[in-house]
Amino acid sequence: MDYYMPKPSMSIVWSKCFFGNGVGTVLKGPFQSIYGGFNTPVSRDIAASECHGLISKEDIDELMTFCNFAVGLIPYEKTNYNRLRKYMVYSNK
Repeated sequence: MDYYMPKPSMSIVWSKCFFGNGVGTVLKGPFQSIYGGFNTPVSRDIAASECHGLISKEDIDELMTFCNFAVGLIPYEKTNYNRLRKYMVYSNK
């Protein structure tokens, strides 16, 4: 997985074939026309200090422990929904 790369920002997932650019407003790839919260274009900053990397195998394993759709993801910080951040799991069980 790209999580283990020394520099995840260089991953192929940030190419126009997959997720599009990883810094600034998404201008390439299949997400270039997507709007996020507050009807603003999706913007990313994968090299931000508060975002320490891509999702890890452990993160995926944690998500797979939930078995209903009442479980989801919320950002650690709710102040800026347009920034790519590490997410935490919540459940309303």
